[in-house]
Amino acid sequence: MTKQIKIKSLAAALVICAAGIFSSCYYDYGIDPNTSNVVVTAYNNTYNFGAVTHYYLSDTVVKIGGSSITDAYDAQIVQNMRTNLNALGWVEETTTLTGPGVIVVRAGVTTSTVVVNNGYNYWGYYGYNWYYPPYNSYSYSYTTGTLIMLMSDYNAVDSTTAPVEWSGVLNAAVGQGTSTTTLITQGINQAFSQSPYLK
Repeated sequence: MTKQIKIKSLAAALVICAAGIFSSCYYDYGIDPNTSNVVVTAYNNTYNFGAVTHYYLSDTVVKIGGSSITDAYDAQIVQNMRTNLNALGWVEETTTLTGPGVIVVRAGVTTSTVVVNNGYNYWGYYGYNWYYPPYNSYSYSYTTGTLIMLMSDYNAVDSTTAPVEWSGVLNAAVGQGTSTTTLITQGINQAFSQSPYLK
């Protein structure tokens, strides 16, 4: 079951995003993406989402931390976001970032690999006696993937930088049995479903 976390403080969510990101959530071996997924949403509770009628969705998924991150899931990410945005009753705008009731939506992804080595993974020699590694020693690694979704209103400011009005952050251990496409779909759907104020 995916953990559901709601953060009303937008600043707290952005700190989580910038820190990159959840690797400390997984502290033991035997990582199971069915129970270790995290979905965090945050929003500006002074922003009037009820006035939003259109959205501009960037078709570029930003690779945070390097170009080596795969783009194999970009189309799926964008389409899943589009499906959820349409379900809100918002109409997609394809020509402008500004206009009455238009909010801009973007996505970024990053990955992090963690290697854990607890104890010894080799035979040792002490004095005249060989000894075994400790019985409870182990070594393992896992990779987490993080997807960040941001909504900004460019009509609210007189510059090219707009404050974030809503953010959704999905994090999961990948390659552990549950397909990445399933994790993406479930995570994006949950981020929107636990944000009823968007409607």
